[in-house]
Amino acid sequence: MQQLKVVLDRIPAGLDLRLAAYAEMSRGAYSPNTLRAIRSDTSIFATWCAETGHAYGPPASPETVAAFVDAMGEIKKPATVARYIASIDHLHRALDLPVPGASNAVKLALRRLRRAKGTRQDQAKALRWPTIQKALDLMGDDLIDLRDAALLCLAYDTFARASELVAVNVGDVQQDVDGATCFIAKSKTDQEGEGDYRFIAASTYTRIMAWVETAHLDKADPLFIPLGFAAKNDRIGTRDVSEIFRRRCGDRFSAHSTRVGAAQDAKAAGASTGAIQQAGGWKSERMVSRYTEKLAARESAAAMLAQVQGR
Repeated sequence: MQQLKVVLDRIPAGLDLRLAAYAEMSRGAYSPNTLRAIRSDTSIFATWCAETGHAYGPPASPETVAAFVDAMGEIKKPATVARYIASIDHLHRALDLPVPGASNAVKLALRRLRRAKGTRQDQAKALRWPTIQKALDLMGDDLIDLRDAALLCLAYDTFARASELVAVNVGDVQQDVDGATCFIAKSKTDQEGEGDYRFIAASTYTRIMAWVETAHLDKADPLFIPLGFAAKNDRIGTRDVSEIFRRRCGDRFSAHSTRVGAAQDAKAAGASTGAIQQAGGWKSERMVSRYTEKLAARESAAAMLAQVQGR
């Protein structure tokens, strides 16, 4: 299994067998995205060691990893560097070796980086309903318009991530006496696949059914399929979601924009943080608060005071 291999065959003799055994034991325990990140991050570390003359190991010394943090901190964001260290630690745990990220040297290097650069990450531009409605008004009833309209509306209603949207099958969208729902089988915060149901507005369900019927899709089919003779896959990818959102709504938006926009619209409509958290499948209130902080500022005591004073 190649996902946990690092570049240049830099695993010392003897440890390669231990890594192979771990790879076999962990088969199916991690998502493909997690495995790709581990492979990429450890490769970056291995390449940096080769270029700078540091001993890669493993085990990698805390001093080497701390120097890596300092070097990467000049060109990468703190969150990215922290992910690199988590991947390096994962590799060491796979080999039953002490993790360098637990050392004071590495912890202090990360702390220096966070203090120097701050921890705030860029946020996707919010794609709120008025912008989506303008895009819908420009769409017709040809195949690509029906698909893109259904995708935009489902993304907004379900607060879904791009990875969740592309995994939806036709049969996951259902309507009963209580209304329409979409079953999200697995998400970033639900790696074991317990799944959950998300609300769908009646108009969204109508758009989805118009797309399904026109495209002649069956229940077992992917809901969002690529169109055109050049299509190679049976369902669109996460990059396709971003491309569709940009093409329909503007270059400022990405696949995550409907998630942010729906959270802000829900906050503006009076929904509680807990209700928004449930709607979007967040495990904590932190990201909901982050997405809606500008709206919260407008409802703060300072905003109330300015209104009372007529300022």
